[in-house]
Amino acid sequence: GYDAPAASTAGGTLNVVSSIFIFIGKYFIALSTGIIGALWIAATDNGGTLDAGMQNVSNAPVFPVIVIIILAFGIACSFLDVWDMVIDTIFQCYCMDEEYGTGKSPGDMKAAVAENPPSDNDVKAMNCVH
Repeated sequence: GYDAPAASTAGGTLNVVSSIFIFIGKYFIALSTGIIGALWIAATDNGGTLDAGMQNVSNAPVFPVIVIIILAFGIACSFLDVWDMVIDTIFQCYCMDEEYGTGKSPGDMKAAVAENPPSDNDVKAMNCVH
């Protein structure tokens, strides 16, 4: 059954690829938010129109834009780090399913639920009813 080097290689590859995309995503979110913030500040300083903001972006205050970028990066890190953990967890569940040979990972989960229906205690726990 279980081929540890193959699973660790696949997991390592997935981890590297997802880390690269998440890294790019964090910076994209921070920079795009900074650009929008700079346009907004420039527009509100120059009559409130977007055209005025586009013409005077070079006059936008640097400090508020830097603060916007830092805050946006922090928020992006919070959300995308959770997303990274979700990717890793789903992949680990898939690997565990492949390891134990249930054969249900690529198929329909309705059959798995039909074969193993939840008990009344499980339903109560899911609904937080005691």
